[in-house]
Amino acid sequence: DNISEEENDFKRGGGVDRNVSDGDHCDKYNNNLRDHKEFTGMVIIPDHSYDYNMQVTKHRFGKMLLCGVLSVCILGTFAFLMSVTNFGTVGSPTVDPPTAYLDVTLPREIDVHFADWKHHEHDDETTTRYDVPIFWSIPLTGNDVIEEYLGGCLGLIQASEVGILGNVDEEDDASLKEVDIHGLSYINVDLRTRHGIEHATRMHLIDDHKNGDLSLTPDVVHTPLLYESAQLFENPNVNQGKIITILRDPMERAVALYQQIIISESWTKSAAGGGFMNDGSGGANMMSLSDYAESDYVENNWLTRTLCNKPTGRITEVDLKVAKEILRRKVLVGLYDNVPLALSYFKHKFDWVNNKNNKHHLNQQRQRELKKRSLVTTVQKGGDFTKDHNYFYSHCTTIGVEEALKKESEGWLWMKAEQLDQQTQLVKGSYAWTLLKRENEFDIELYEYAKTVHEYQFSSYRHRGRHRGMKNEHSRGRN
Repeated sequence: DNISEEENDFKRGGGVDRNVSDGDHCDKYNNNLRDHKEFTGMVIIPDHSYDYNMQVTKHRFGKMLLCGVLSVCILGTFAFLMSVTNFGTVGSPTVDPPTAYLDVTLPREIDVHFADWKHHEHDDETTTRYDVPIFWSIPLTGNDVIEEYLGGCLGLIQASEVGILGNVDEEDDASLKEVDIHGLSYINVDLRTRHGIEHATRMHLIDDHKNGDLSLTPDVVHTPLLYESAQLFENPNVNQGKIITILRDPMERAVALYQQIIISESWTKSAAGGGFMNDGSGGANMMSLSDYAESDYVENNWLTRTLCNKPTGRITEVDLKVAKEILRRKVLVGLYDNVPLALSYFKHKFDWVNNKNNKHHLNQQRQRELKKRSLVTTVQKGGDFTKDHNYFYSHCTTIGVEEALKKESEGWLWMKAEQLDQQTQLVKGSYAWTLLKRENEFDIELYEYAKTVHEYQFSSYRHRGRHRGMKNEHSRGRN
């Protein structure tokens, strides 16, 4: 009823008023819609609306594209800053650095002759490759397994006490030789004793190593005597030594020492035709763990005493601080709980390539150089057991190293693991546990500190996942 007669005429005409132009008709019809506020028919859209919609779409797409580019730039910048911050140092900011004890003075032998380990991943790496690594061989931390890996898998020339095995002629000690023992290369020195270290110093064991000289300088030196070995670096023309080591929980190591004592005693008795275990004949093999903890066999804070060079007497808190500061500044700390990770990182830091495949060529170069200097070269002792087809898997892989350490800790073949566990089981809170804890009070605190040093030093390397390639690296070098 409210629709005008004029609008009805419009509808009857098919929606077209032939008396007006198209533009006038559209305006008139739309005005009627606005006046009555009702939808009465099809709205006629002008022809230019398509171009308008395209412009809107293009504008929106441009804004979206600009936002996308800006987002990518922001995320890329953030990722770059995170990579520089988190991966640029050995100690990632996500791992707090260990407490520094700047109020103590390090002993001269350690401070002068052994280099500090830098906290930056790429800092000093070039000189580190020419530094002589001093592997501080702590008893009962897998030293034999480690030497077999370094020599048999990486082909490194080593100096420990192995190079003098089988020497019966005193003239063998008159000059340096490279001794091949069952496929592993050693220098004919003994670095487990003070006398042996003094002799090696007189023969210039560490000589011009920083110049890359093809002398008989070993690739790695093994010794349990840190302070005595400092004299190897008194020559001002050689680089300082850099200490690396494997640390083990003091309580666990104390039990391992007990195992070694009773197994050694059983070995001696068995070889002499006596009883094997608990035969009633007395001796160290009859000791219980509690008896051992009360005996003279037990060690008292061995790690702390060794680091602060205080074999006897009362240990103080100052001694403990000195030991901690030496670990923080001077030692690259690996842990017995993950020896493969430690070996992989040591290899990375010193750029130890797999020399096994190139050993013949390297030896030819070395022998030519030594011949010029009138030095005696390689002496063969025993067959090369590294050529055994199982050697790679049993010594050069993560599983192989872990199995070798397990076998070593179980006492090899002289006692079944079940027997060993029954006799040497340490129960927390027991009398034996209380005694051993008292004897290792400082070492327990020092070991907890050492774990923070380890986590800080290894955090970046562990985070990058480089240690996962240990098996693959050896696989590529296997021949």
